[in-house]
Amino acid sequence: MSSTPNDNESQPTAVSLLDIQKGLRGDSRTEYARARSSVWELSEKALGIEHVIFDFAQENGSEGRFLFVYWLASTKLWKINYSSVVLKSFSDFDLLVRATAIGLVVRRGRNAFDSIFKLFLSENAVETEADGEILMERYLKADHKYENDWVQNLVVKKRQARALKISKLIIDGMTVEETRGEILGEDSFVFDHLKCFLRVE
Repeated sequence: MSSTPNDNESQPTAVSLLDIQKGLRGDSRTEYARARSSVWELSEKALGIEHVIFDFAQENGSEGRFLFVYWLASTKLWKINYSSVVLKSFSDFDLLVRATAIGLVVRRGRNAFDSIFKLFLSENAVETEADGEILMERYLKADHKYENDWVQNLVVKKRQARALKISKLIIDGMTVEETRGEILGEDSFVFDHLKCFLRVE
């Protein structure tokens, strides 16, 4: 039986939500840890928590993305506006954030992948999916030693392109181990994490 809007377990009070906001944004590591623990305990139906976590992810770099992708992975939610945070998570240098974001997209399937891929095209001023595939392959093969005009963004774009490629291959039916052999340059931790992450639904 589905829970109702009056279900106290799925709706934190305004005070508790405010406490979470203050804890996430404050200077106290203790309060931050307490707020983060509270987030883990709240379901996707918790009134207002989705917006708190999404805003925090947009404003607080890798640490915010860590909280967002882990919380989102524990829910069944997906909205197009999540794509901006997930695409940034694809290029995160925290491998746990990166791997979890890839696994999240694989779990959500084609619709999630398509919305992120469209954002990738838009950010690179590419209009068609075919041209996007070509660009993605170009990023995958690019060497910053010889692409001096790309130096500033090349690492980010390559990481995004690899994450997109990994997500697409697994969504299309390739196993994690097969994908590991197909994608060069990816950290083995990402594939190891994906094997465990995708095994637990």
